Amino acid sequence: MKFLSENVKPFVKFMMMIAVMMSCFSLAALTLSTLNYLSPELQQTRAGQLSLQAIASAIMFGLSTAIYIFLFDRGFSKQFCKPTNSHLWIWAIVLPLTCIPLVDWLNLWNNSLSFPQEEIWRQMQQNSSESVAKMLSTNSLTGLLGSILVFALVPAVFEELFFRGVLQRICTEWFQNALWGIVISSVIFSFVHFEIFSFVPRFVLSCMMGLLFAIGKSLWVNIAYHFVNNLANCLFHYLAAKEVIPQADSSLWSQQIWLIVLSTAIFTAFIAYIFILNKKSKKLNPNKQNAVSKN
Repeated sequence: MKFLSENVKPFVKFMMMIAVMMSCFSLAALTLSTLNYLSPELQQTRAGQLSLQAIASAIMFGLSTAIYIFLFDRGFSKQFCKPTNSHLWIWAIVLPLTCIPLVDWLNLWNNSLSFPQEEIWRQMQQNSSESVAKMLSTNSLTGLLGSILVFALVPAVFEELFFRGVLQRICTEWFQNALWGIVISSVIFSFVHFEIFSFVPRFVLSCMMGLLFAIGKSLWVNIAYHFVNNLANCLFHYLAAKEVIPQADSSLWSQQIWLIVLSTAIFTAFIAYIFILNKKSKKLNPNKQNAVSKN
């Protein structure tokens, strides 16, 4: 038995889930503080830091999703169905890699923006980036597997569960338009990472994942995309630590004009492909589909 009906208005669901997410953020912070107090040595080892990172992700997004399922959607498992088009698996694997030059260019552009009191945000982002880079920096295979687990698999699962499986679906239901659902959930996705100077590229990546979910209707495809995207970052840091490449930042070799043009062309092809599929299925505009069926 549910405490709340599935017929609760989408706006109410949205506001409740934002409140739940913020509460889970606070709970994650409290949990990590408690663990650090009880076991100060956790922060002194890489394994301990990775464990804390995984716990925080599970609480912030995994617990938020679990609460949503309990309150509103006991049939949530339907989101793990087979994708509506098998070609989406190819896009989920290829697109995050081929879009690296475009994302790097957007990141550089975003980082060049300036606004009052930006120093505080820049310092916060720098501290976060340095902390993540330190945890990712490993030259052992075991260390790489730990990085992949915590920074690729865990966020790919829990963040997709919440942002696509919960927020995007609520916003799509609210506005009766999948594109609005994608945009709003992507804005929140990018904002909660608290990295203003990486907001735009993260928003674009989230929109691509949102389009995949809107068309494919399967969280498996989104988890695969998210995993491959984060896996590339883990591998860059691993190869840099092994001194196979000069640095973990992919912009060092991806900022050639021809690579950016090629990356943009592939991104454009993906958008065109999605809208061709949509023209056949009308999944991005349920209102239009309903209007046609009524006529």
